[in-house]
Order: sequence, then structure tokens, then C-alpha cells
Amino acid sequence: MPTQPKITQPAYLIAGVLFTAIAFVAIVALFILGSKADVTTQEAHPGNAAPTVDLMYVAETSQGTDVGPAGIGAGFTTNEGLPKNIFVGGTITDLNGCHNLMQAAVTLYRSDLVDGQDCAADTNNCYHTTLYFPDDFDGCDTPDDTDVTFETSFSLPNYVDPTDAGSPYVDATWVALVNAEDSYEAQTSLSETYEINSMVAFNVPNAISYGTVALGADSSAIQLTFSNTGNRNVDSDVIALHDPLAQPTPIEGDMVSNLSGFDNIAASSVHYSLSALTAYESATAVSKIASTDLALALPQQTDDLTIPTTDTYWKLRMPASGVQGTYTNVVVFTAKAETVFSVATSTLNIGEPTAMVTQGGYIYVAASDPDIMNIYDNTDYSPTLVGTLTLPAGTDVHRAIAVSGDYAYLAGYATNLFYVVNISNKSNPQIVGSTGSGMDAPKSLAVSGNYVYVANAGGTFSVMNVTTPASPTKLTHITILGSLFDIAISGTKAYVANNSGQSLAIVDISNPATPSVQKTVSIPGFDAYGLTVSGNYAYVTSWNLGSMKVVDVSVPASASVVGTVSTGGGSNSVSISDNLAYVSSWNSNGVTVVDVSTPTAPVSVKTIPTGLNPIFVTTDMNAIYVANLVADNFMVMPKD
Repeated sequence: MPTQPKITQPAYLIAGVLFTAIAFVAIVALFILGSKADVTTQEAHPGNAAPTVDLMYVAETSQGTDVGPAGIGAGFTTNEGLPKNIFVGGTITDLNGCHNLMQAAVTLYRSDLVDGQDCAADTNNCYHTTLYFPDDFDGCDTPDDTDVTFETSFSLPNYVDPTDAGSPYVDATWVALVNAEDSYEAQTSLSETYEINSMVAFNVPNAISYGTVALGADSSAIQLTFSNTGNRNVDSDVIALHDPLAQPTPIEGDMVSNLSGFDNIAASSVHYSLSALTAYESATAVSKIASTDLALALPQQTDDLTIPTTDTYWKLRMPASGVQGTYTNVVVFTAKAETVFSVATSTLNIGEPTAMVTQGGYIYVAASDPDIMNIYDNTDYSPTLVGTLTLPAGTDVHRAIAVSGDYAYLAGYATNLFYVVNISNKSNPQIVGSTGSGMDAPKSLAVSGNYVYVANAGGTFSVMNVTTPASPTKLTHITILGSLFDIAISGTKAYVANNSGQSLAIVDISNPATPSVQKTVSIPGFDAYGLTVSGNYAYVTSWNLGSMKVVDVSVPASASVVGTVSTGGGSNSVSISDNLAYVSSWNSNGVTVVDVSTPTAPVSVKTIPTGLNPIFVTTDMNAIYVANLVADNFMVMPKD
């Protein structure tokens, strides 16, 4: 018979115990939910501390010796024609742990840049890079580490701006700045200053070959191209030396034949110039006695793609007899830094300077808005304001200022008034006479003897008699169709730039009472703006075309344009000194320097930065003077 299952008492007992336990737990849960106790969660974070840049260095090798003032040197020199790596490194600490770091921005820049560390990247003067955590840092191995090291490098070209003594940026330094930032955007920076030294260098082909030249003949012009491999505007000295390989032993510097018994060719038989068109007689002879200036005016490089070059031209005049064979000597070119014009700037702060005159150690500056004439003592080319003449409001002197002896002469473009000013007491200039007669929107004037000649934009040429300063009178005037902008006097001739008439007028003033136009030199399309006369040539500028024309006026009746050169947009005023023309160029914010030693082949050699919108330039033997209309200042730039 089948066996029945057996239920025993212990089984029931266990079940009862489980039930009891469950019931007990339920009671406890109900008790807790029904109580009034509060539960609080506690949480804390350490405060964030900004990272610190504890030390840094600028070095020429990785982890090398600091070149800044804190190190053993004051800077470094670039490589000629090649880039140079500069290393910036140091240590950064973050007390919240190095893993809190985000990045470090490193900037190299020239200290005088307007935007400072925020400068736009420029291969001459501003470099940026950013290091990111963790890839660009070392030393952050555990959560407890707080210090990291870093190093980055910059490839600086050979032409990076110098800041050493004698350089154009001598008043500046270079700055290396490190700015560390953490994950909370907290930042701290550290910087170091140092200098970049001048590298004055160029590259030039190693031979000049004139080929076969007939006896008594001139060689063709051989082009020799110089390229700037340094970081300064560069000129060159040149001298002829003996070729030690030539036989027999030659006279020092002269060209020697490879055949014995024949005459030498004098070193001075070689002439050089900056234009292929320059005649042999007008070019400069090579010397074997003393170096001569090649006047390259080779500009500093400004980008990686364009290496500045300057062409020079060389001609040999072969002797008529006594020479035979192959002649050689050595020409040595020595690079030298182009003269840097030191600048003494006097800020008017009260007007817009439009023209200036220098005489007897003083500078006379005409300005408008408000209308004044300031007088500056120019002792040692450091101008100091000594006197001011306040003109009637709205006078608006353009280029109409001239000085002779104890008197200054001014004319108001807007008011059509002519003034005679006694300047014998420089601290207290006084208007002693005036008239409106003969004025027709006067643009410019020039004084000769007892007469002042006025170029009026209204198209008339006026002659003012100032024999009696208290009673200036119009002697006469003639009409020259167009708009007359500038005037210059040379001998018995007045030269007038006719803007809308696109011409240069030559006026015979041998009798001031009866002036007459002797010649009109037509220059089609040329808005004649400013002019000056030197020797047998008149130099006329064009604002719209940005160029300068050279006019041969040696025979006024047959005067004609013989040369032209680009001088920059907004070319307005021009002055001549030592075979150089200085042209103020409004658009270029500088003065364009033109070599006019060969007037038929003028060559633009450089631009001198002057600041905002130069409107007028004049020169003397020792300095250049520039009026900057928008900047409300004028500049005195000694030539040495």
C-alpha cells in the first residue's frame, strides 16, 4: 500500500517563526515612517585657486640658458637668411592638482605694438601658440601632483624686427608672455623681456662680367642684384681692392691684365648707379682709396614670400690704348644699416597742422581748427613752443605761409584774407597788416624781396606788395585758368602747380608789376598738387596718381617733363635736399624718398613712416620736417 507523507511538528514551527519575523519587520517600518526625524545630506568642495606661472625662460636651445635680463645675456641675433628657433619654457603650479589645468597661451611680441599681447600674428613682430593639457605638459603623473613643466618653440625668420641700440625700434623690447588657465577659467600670467639684435646683411652675386669691350668704348650696363638677408633696411659701402690671383702684382685696387707688359685699368673706370638709364658720366666712380656709398636703401623683409631686392648697374669704360687680355680686380661690398631717423614729435593738441616753414633755428607751423600759427625754438632739433598767434576763426591756412626776416605772411583759404605778422619777438607774434584784395581762395604763397606771390585755387596769380608791412596791397594779378595749388620762386621765375589745369605754369616775374606766363607745361591726367624747384628742375607731385614728375626748366620757354617716379597715393608736398626728393604721401602714412641725382631717371629708394596722413614736408641740411594733419602733430627727424 502506498506510503503517506508524514508531516511533523518542527515544520509548522519554522513557518510560524518566519511569519513572526515578517510581522516584526512590518511593524518597525511603520514606526519609522510615522516619526518626525529629518535626514540631511552633507557635501563639500575645496575652493579653486588660480594656477601660477612660477618661472619661465627664453632660450636659443631646448631647456637652454635664459637670454632675458634675468639670465646672462640681453637677447639674441637672428640667422642670416634662415629661420632661428627660440624656446620658451617654465613651470606652472595648480594647488587644486595639475589635472585642473586646461591650457597655457604663449605670446612673443614687440612691446610697442598698440594691441600688446592681443596683437595680430605678424612674422615681423607678433607670434602666438597655445599648449593644451595634458599632451603639452610634463610632470602631471598622479592626482597629488601640482607642478608641471612646459616648453614650446617659435621659428623666427631672419627678418624679425630688431630692438637693439641704433635700430628703428630702439625704444621697444621683445616680450615673452605665458598665460596659464584652469578648468574654472581662472588665469595668471608671467612675462620676460629681451632684445633681438640687428642683423645687417645682404646677398650679392660673386662676379661682375663686362664681357668683351672695344678699346675706348663703354660696356653695356651690367645688372647686379642685392637681396636683403638680415632684419634692417640696408645700404652698402663699396671699394675696389687688388685681386691677389692676378699677375704681375698690380697697383692696389686697379684692374690688372692676365698678360704682362700691359697697362692697368683704373678702378675708377667702373661707374655704378641705381638706374640702367644713368649716363656713364653721371654715375658714381668706384674708388680704390676710400669706400663710397652705394645707397641701396634695401628694405627690411616683411613676409616669407617676398625677399626685397635692389638692382644696381655697372659700366666699364675701356681705355683707348695700352690694354690687352682679361682684366680683374675685387670689389668689396660692406653691408651697413640704413640711417634711422630719430623723431622728435611736438603735438599741437589744438589744431590740424597744414604747413610749416623753418628759418633761423625756428619752426613756424600753420594750423586750423582752431586757426593758429605756432612758433617753435628748434635748438638741437628738439622743438619747444615759444609763441602762438591766434588767427580769426575760420581762417583755414592751407599751404599759404612764408617767412622772411622779421615777418611771416599768411593767407586764409576760407576768409580770403592776407596777413603780415611781425615775428621779431618770437614769444609774442602780432598781426601788423592785412588785406583781402587779390585773394581768391589762396592755396599757397612764396616771398621774394618786397613781394609775396600767391597761388589762388580760384585760378588767379596775385602779387602782393609788402614794402610797408602795416599796409600790404595787391600790386597786380593775372588769370591762369584752372585751380592753382602750389607755388615756388627761383630767380625771376615763379612756378605754379595747376591742379585742375593738369599743368605747370612758368611765370616771368622779372617785373613784379607785370607778371606773364612764359610757358605752360601740359601734363595730361596729372592733377598737379605740390612742387619745388631745385637747380634746373621743377618737381611736381600728383595726389590721385601717386607720382612725381621732373620738369627740365633750364630753358623755360622749352620746359618739358623728363622723368617720372611713383611716390605713393596722396602725394602732396615735396622738398629737395642733397639730391634726394622727400614727398609726403597721405595714403602711405609716410615720406617717400626719391634719388634725383639723375633727374631724368628718378628712383624711389624708401619710405619713412611718419604716422597718420602727412600733408606737408620740408627739409634742410640736417633734418626732415613733416606735418601730420589727422594726427594733429608735426615731426622733426634729424638725418643723422
